[in-house]
Amino acid sequence: MIQFPKDLPRYGAADLLKSTMIEYIVQNHLRPGDPFFSDLQIAEASGRSRSTVRRALDQLQDEKWIRRKGGVGTFVGSQAGSSRRGSLKTTSEIPKDQKTLRIGLISSGIGKQSVGDSELRDQKENLAPPGWFSSGIILGLEELSIQENYIVEYMGSCSNKPERVLRRFEQSKPDVLINMGHPVHAAIIEAQRNGIPVIFALNRDFQYGTVSIYEDNAGAMDQAVALLRRNGHERIGFLQIFCSGWWAANRYSAYLNAMDKQAREPDESLALLIPEDLYMHSGEIIARWLRREKPTAVICGSCHVMGSLKEAAQKEKRKVPDDLSIITYDQAPMLNYIFEGINPHVIELPTHTVGIEIGKMVRRIADQKPVKREEYIIPCNLIPGNSIVQLKTL
Repeated sequence: MIQFPKDLPRYGAADLLKSTMIEYIVQNHLRPGDPFFSDLQIAEASGRSRSTVRRALDQLQDEKWIRRKGGVGTFVGSQAGSSRRGSLKTTSEIPKDQKTLRIGLISSGIGKQSVGDSELRDQKENLAPPGWFSSGIILGLEELSIQENYIVEYMGSCSNKPERVLRRFEQSKPDVLINMGHPVHAAIIEAQRNGIPVIFALNRDFQYGTVSIYEDNAGAMDQAVALLRRNGHERIGFLQIFCSGWWAANRYSAYLNAMDKQAREPDESLALLIPEDLYMHSGEIIARWLRREKPTAVICGSCHVMGSLKEAAQKEKRKVPDDLSIITYDQAPMLNYIFEGINPHVIELPTHTVGIEIGKMVRRIADQKPVKREEYIIPCNLIPGNSIVQLKTL
């Protein structure tokens, strides 16, 4: 039976169950079609409620880690086969004249379930565990792993002390360095000093002359604003926990431009940018903003703000979507469990496609083709939900 952690957190328990079950499938080399445990068995083994277990299993099924057959049982899904591709290389699978490429990866975490701050964990729902997007990129990269002969090494978290990441990098000396999230400048500088190419993933390089692969925030925002306008919304707000990340400013700029394209002079009072240091008070700040500006729809520039928006909407007695339509960026793990019965319209971060594009770029580097400063902008999909209503005309 699966060994689950003894002390599961109040928030994010379903995600931790999910990651534990994925680890069990991979480590035990389960194949698609193998029998898997029932809801009841997992609930008894983990000590969590059936509803929490069902949420975890629903996520596994959505990602094709398991497959349920009504009246028959639960079985391992096709993703188990995909996850094995990168780890089951044999000598016979790799061309003899093909060099093994070692990819160094820096990210904000891989599969972490906490936000790293005990007070924040206690008071805010952990919608986006650090590194939630990393797995999608790695799965995309793995699609090319056998034929391209890649080995991915984790250099560390960009939220750790830079000297730790730098130490691992100096010990490993990978062929290519990929920086996902905030740049670790010491490692990037050391890589360039040693002639090691650097790729920025889901971020934009402004100073090192490297390759950047990131999402098309402008195109996605145009789609979101146009959709809300078609449903009769004039007062469309924008909500963001504003941080130092390039993407935060880029999405805010995209909102202003999209409103302008819709022949609506941007009303900057409809955009609420909350500094990170006020995050613990963001529910109160958003409530005052809802009361003052009276938006009929809100576009969340990040999934991190959704828990605070829920708190504010409840305080102002604004029901979603009847009184407030919502679109949010980023398909974070807990997104569908914030507003009961509501699956938000989501601007999907194209992590899987980014991983594939990184793999192609690494092959170019391995073939010693010139790699200059380039930017690859990946389109985002707008995933429909039930968080938008058509406004009634008077």
